[in-house]
Amino acid sequence: MKKEGVMILVINTGSTSTKLAAFRDEAELFVVGIEHSRQELDQFDSVLDQADMRTKAVLDFIEREGLKPPDFDVIASRGGAFGIFKGGGYVIDDAIVKLASRSRPGFPVTASWLAALIAGALSRQYNIPAYFYNAVRTDELCDYARYSGLSFIKREAAAHPLNTKEVGRRVAEQSGRKYEDCNFLICHMGGGISAEMHCKGQMIDKICSDEGAFTPERAGNIPNDSLVELCFSGKYTQKEIKSYLRGRGGLIDYLGTSSVTEVEARIKNGDKKAEEVLAVMAYMVAKDIGSMVTTVNGDIDNIIFTGGIAHSAYFTDLVRRRVEWIAPVVMVPGSFELEALAHGILRIYRGEETVRHFLPEK
Repeated sequence: MKKEGVMILVINTGSTSTKLAAFRDEAELFVVGIEHSRQELDQFDSVLDQADMRTKAVLDFIEREGLKPPDFDVIASRGGAFGIFKGGGYVIDDAIVKLASRSRPGFPVTASWLAALIAGALSRQYNIPAYFYNAVRTDELCDYARYSGLSFIKREAAAHPLNTKEVGRRVAEQSGRKYEDCNFLICHMGGGISAEMHCKGQMIDKICSDEGAFTPERAGNIPNDSLVELCFSGKYTQKEIKSYLRGRGGLIDYLGTSSVTEVEARIKNGDKKAEEVLAVMAYMVAKDIGSMVTTVNGDIDNIIFTGGIAHSAYFTDLVRRRVEWIAPVVMVPGSFELEALAHGILRIYRGEETVRHFLPEK
C-alpha cells in the first residue's frame, strides 16, 4: 500500500533535552521533548559522547509511538556552530559525521551537533536520507560585515537563522511574495536578542547580544575600557566574567530575573526601576534595528518581531513605536525551529531546493 505524503522525522538537540517531531508533509503529527537527567548526562566526559545514549532514547520513543525508523522517508536535523555553512540544507554524510565528531580550536562543541550525529546514525542503519538545515552559524555575511576593527578578530555569523529564515518565508508568502525577493529586518527576541538583515534571501549582517542591546540574561555591548579594566582587576576569574556577559547579565543583573512577564507584573505594581530597565532594553533593541537599516540604504520591506519575547505586547510596543517609521512592523511571536527543519527538508526532498555537500578540503 502506498504511503500518503512524505514522512519526516525531526531532531533538535539541546544541552539537556532532545526535541523530536514527526511531520507528514507540512502537517505536524507529534512533538515531544525528551528530558535527560543531570545524573544521566554526568556519566559522559563530553557532549558528543552522549550520541549513542540519545540515539537509543530517540529509537525508544519512536517505538512507543507505534512507529519504526523505516516508516520515515527522510530525517531533518539541527546543524552545529562551525560558521562554515551557507543557508539551506546539507547532506549528513561521512564527512559531516566526521566533522561533527571532533572539536578543534575556534570550533566549539555544542549540543546542536548531537542532532546531526543521531540523524547520521539512523541514516546509516536504516538507509534513510538525512540532512541538516540552516546551521546555528549559517554564514551569509557580506564582506563588510566581517570586519571588527582589529585585523586578527573577525565578526562571526552567530544569530538565529533557523527561526528567522522560517519567519521571513512565512511573512513573504502571506503577502504573495518570495523570501528571496524581499528585504526583511528580523528581530529575534529571546534569552538573547538579535537584529538581522535578510537581503534577498541571505542574512547579510546582524547585531547579536554580545555586540548590541542587553537582553534578559546577557550583558550586551559593554564599553571596551570598562570591560578590560574589569578583566584585569583581579576580582574575577575568566569564567566569572563570561558568566556575567552570558547568563548573569542584562535583566538578571539589574532586576534579578530573566522573565519579561515577571518584570511586567512588577511594573503593574508600581515598580519604577523595573519600568525604566525594560524601557532601556527596548530603547537599545530599537537602536540595533536602526543600525541594520543602513546596510541596505533603508530599502526595507518589513520589520519582523519574533521569538518568545515577541509575545509581550508591552515590550514590543515600546520597540515598535521607535521603529515603525522605517517600515511596517509584522509580529510573528514564538519560535518555529522544528517546523523550519521539516519545511526546509521537505523542499529539498521535493526538489524545490538544491541540497549542498560539505567539502572537507574547503
